[in-house]
Amino acid sequence: MKFILAIANIVALGSMFSAHAERTCYGPGYLGDSWEMSWHSQRACEGYFGEKGAFQGVFQPNELRRPCVDTSSILQRSHINMDVQNQNGAQAFDLLDTDCTKEFADIINYCGQVGGWSKVEGWYFRIDPNEGGC
Repeated sequence: MKFILAIANIVALGSMFSAHAERTCYGPGYLGDSWEMSWHSQRACEGYFGEKGAFQGVFQPNELRRPCVDTSSILQRSHINMDVQNQNGAQAFDLLDTDCTKEFADIINYCGQVGGWSKVEGWYFRIDPNEGGC
């Protein structure tokens, strides 16, 4: 019985770590607008006004998509670079719109205005605000 409980605990711990995201924030640099970063990443993940978002649809093995969005700051011209990559080299996947939005929200909530990147369950996400246009 103790052996079975030990196996069950190992499986439970393994599943807990498999959902763990590796996150890194960018160092000091340009500070983007967190609200704009959230708004643009949600549009890229879920689409807008009947238009398909850059991150919607099936990602082929290792496919990387990297749109750039000019932001609407009145005071300074700036842009946001975003990436999503299916890191599985053998299989195509369709990333759920809500999962995509959640992962960008997690980066923005964790890193704030500097942006950053994360790897979670075979996906790579990056959001990086910068000065100037795309």
